[in-house]
Amino acid sequence: MDRRKALKSITLSTGIVISSGTLMTLLQSCQEKDSITWVPKFLSEQEAITISELSNIILPSDEMPGALDVGVPQVIDLMMKDVFEDKDNDKYRKGLKAFSSQFKKENGVEFHEGSQEKQQAFVEKLYNLSEDETDEVLSLVRKSSAPSGQEDKYFMYSFLVDHRKLTINFYFTSEKVGEEILSYDPVPGRQEGCVPVEQVGNVWSL
Repeated sequence: MDRRKALKSITLSTGIVISSGTLMTLLQSCQEKDSITWVPKFLSEQEAITISELSNIILPSDEMPGALDVGVPQVIDLMMKDVFEDKDNDKYRKGLKAFSSQFKKENGVEFHEGSQEKQQAFVEKLYNLSEDETDEVLSLVRKSSAPSGQEDKYFMYSFLVDHRKLTINFYFTSEKVGEEILSYDPVPGRQEGCVPVEQVGNVWSL
């Protein structure tokens, strides 16, 4: 999937504010682990595989590192274990289950058992909605609870919106991206908050 196309997908704030220092610590520890064989501390193995594959579709490796290269799925797992509230974890896992069930319904196999082509086509279909469909989905997931008869759709899209938001946030707060992709100055000088990006050539990581 083209990275720029992936970033145009629907998005909604998770409402979670985490210090950059906390994220840096978790991301640095996760980058030492293999993105395929890492052992989840909160999610089940199948859940961990699914979110890893979904993260890879959202931000794949190309000329730049992808979500798996900086340990995004591992951070999500650790944040669920140590930071996020139980109600948020429960909602996320219900959405993950609904997402996996819908894939199996359409393809006859679990998401992690499907081919890369089928996985990507399924994810693209769910994310790349029309403007009207996007408005409907965002209105739905903003609700505090699932409307009667729309439980599966509510939880699935809540998961998709939140997971995409987490993937992007954790990716751009990773040490690797901060130092190798964004402009980076380990000893920053004075702050100038209104300088156009065109003048500095890139977004700064700090």
